[in-house]
Amino acid sequence: MLLLSIIVFVVSSPQTVFGQSGTLVLVEPDSRTVTKNQIFVIQINIENGISVSGFDIQLTYDPAILSFQSHSAGTYLSNLYTVVKRIEPGFVQLVMVQIARPEVNGDGTLLTLTFEGISNGISLIQLNHVELADSQGATAFPIVANGSILVHSDPASVPTRTVTGSFSLQGQSNASGIPVEFGYGQTHWLGPYSGLTTSGSPNLSLPNVAEDTYPVTISLPRYLNVHEGLSKGFIVSSTSTVMPPLMLYGGNAVWRTWVDGAWQPDNIINAADVSLVGAQYLQSGPDLDGDVNYSGRVDIFDLAMVGANYGLTSKDVYATWLSVH
Repeated sequence: MLLLSIIVFVVSSPQTVFGQSGTLVLVEPDSRTVTKNQIFVIQINIENGISVSGFDIQLTYDPAILSFQSHSAGTYLSNLYTVVKRIEPGFVQLVMVQIARPEVNGDGTLLTLTFEGISNGISLIQLNHVELADSQGATAFPIVANGSILVHSDPASVPTRTVTGSFSLQGQSNASGIPVEFGYGQTHWLGPYSGLTTSGSPNLSLPNVAEDTYPVTISLPRYLNVHEGLSKGFIVSSTSTVMPPLMLYGGNAVWRTWVDGAWQPDNIINAADVSLVGAQYLQSGPDLDGDVNYSGRVDIFDLAMVGANYGLTSKDVYATWLSVH
């Protein structure tokens, strides 16, 4: 009977499927940050399991960033027999079934996995295949939720600096509130660091930034932004802590567009911007994107800015600002 149940689970046909529409198998925590050479544990958990007696879990990870160390069964199922254990760099498959134990419902931990962070970077923990089985060999495919691991250098080993910069806004005398962000450092993967400009000079100060090379982005509604696609980078070192000055160009009334169910940045000043300013002309209020100079009213000055900058893109106007990383 034991051999028969194992064979049924492993080779069961697609027709032998039982209801698991509300069942979720997930990596927990869904995101985690560890230091290089740190050994750590993640869990493969189940929520709202129904009549579960076994599982086939296959996952992948980046073997250049993580090293798989070991695994152990969770407490959700008991008296487990390992049918398949396939461990390769970047790949883990574990097929386990209960022996002489009742089916289990509800929440719990299926597996505990131990990894070591061996190189800086981000690795997904991706559940490529998850199949659950009941005691009769019928199988189901639950919803899955993946995880990610960020591995970085020991912060205590990297010197830090205070980075400053001077930013301005076309058409405005007040340049406070511009969001400037440094992404993860390319060598040590520390960060991200972010701050808002103030009314001072310089008007940006980012303290305690680890020495490294960082991607830089700036995202302010109604202006042409420094987006990820420009690949702008800044090197922070003992001799490089002051960013070159930058003026953001205005007139980008339609600064984002809804594409395929998500907001996408718009970084060109074109007819869509003219149209929006025209549609909101002479309206007042704080939330009007046609008010490209943030005066509180859509007027001739907004039209003039859009007209003067018509056809410009972020790639054009920020071509010489910062290096490309």
